[in-house]
Amino acid sequence: MKLSTQPGCSVVSYRQVLIKIAPLSADRSIGIEAQNREFHDRDQFQNVKLKINIMKSFRNLFIVLIVSIFLPHVMKAQHHQKMNMGNHKTGEMEHYDVSQDFQNELKEVFAAYIELKDALVKSDASKATSGAQKMANQLGKVSGTGLDDKAYEAWMNWSQTISGGLAIIQSKEDIKAQRMAFSDIGNALYQAIQSFGVKNLDAYYQFCPMANNGEGAHWMSENEAIKNPYYGSKMMKCGKTVEKL
Repeated sequence: MKLSTQPGCSVVSYRQVLIKIAPLSADRSIGIEAQNREFHDRDQFQNVKLKINIMKSFRNLFIVLIVSIFLPHVMKAQHHQKMNMGNHKTGEMEHYDVSQDFQNELKEVFAAYIELKDALVKSDASKATSGAQKMANQLGKVSGTGLDDKAYEAWMNWSQTISGGLAIIQSKEDIKAQRMAFSDIGNALYQAIQSFGVKNLDAYYQFCPMANNGEGAHWMSENEAIKNPYYGSKMMKCGKTVEKL
């Protein structure tokens, strides 16, 4: 069977038409199949991605839950550890027999230390500087005459630490820097007082676990009531008395 056309046109058979149409249909089918496969793969990818996000969310939620349960206990344990670190055992210190004059000179150094401490409590950097100068002058009046070799060596070590801290306070106008140096001064003076002894000294050894960037620090006071020299009015009552001198 043949197809007739208008004059001037060629005549083609059905077979020829099918031969020309078949490749087009096949290509279209392949394209549709590829497109469907792409959509399917894309859907699978999105589903996998969604599952991964859900798993991450559950993981993060689990971590938050664990932290919220255990963190308070860890922080409480660290706080108790710091507070226990503040409890010094003076029985482990070596004691030296010294003269009454030496003890009286040491007592005058302590009095100057209290003035310095009070300036830091008030966050007064200017008074802290003058207080450090006064304490340095008083420290220079302490004579090591009459001390035995071990006692003299111990006093030289402590007095040098005190002197170095006082020099820092005098050279700094920043109250924070002054407070950092104050800690070493108090520790050295405390050890000297405990080792040499000072009669009729009514004082308290106190501790703040938050001072020195959370490492904790001690100080001495003539009053049992806590007045924190490391924070002043910001945390005036932070700390505890660990020993009566």
